[in-house]
Amino acid sequence: MINWIIGGVIVGVTVFIVVRTIVRMRKGGSTCCGDCTQSKCDCSK
Repeated sequence: MINWIIGGVIVGVTVFIVVRTIVRMRKGGSTCCGDCTQSKCDCSK
């Protein structure tokens, strides 16, 4: 039972990270100014 819980948490976190990365790539670098450093994203701030 505990193995199912741990497995579910790992899968959930992995899916969350992948989805978040895809959303950031689709939106582009301009929306990265708030939560990324300027060196990582093309930010004109």
